[in-house]
Amino acid sequence: MFIRTTVKLDKVDNATIIPGAALTSRDHQPGVFLVNAQKKIVLWRPVQVGIRQGDRVQIEGSGLVGQVVSLGHQLIDQGSAINITNSVTIQPNVEKTSVNQ
Repeated sequence: MFIRTTVKLDKVDNATIIPGAALTSRDHQPGVFLVNAQKKIVLWRPVQVGIRQGDRVQIEGSGLVGQVVSLGHQLIDQGSAINITNSVTIQPNVEKTSVNQ
């Protein structure tokens, strides 16, 4: 006999969610690279990692609005020039979002 259940361990309202692939680390600090589309460069932003659910990650930090880099982190640093081919735009606190784990 088998059952399938979901256990709600935590809930965060107004969460900022990114694809897990956008999360990287520099000097043992988790963070994301945000895209400055006007200058076509990336900006490193350290984050605090919250709840993970599947391939999504809840993050907290300052200045986390815009597009995030989700591929090629090992090739870029603060201020690196980029070409945008595919991106995800994060907009924290725009609507009530809940993440359950």
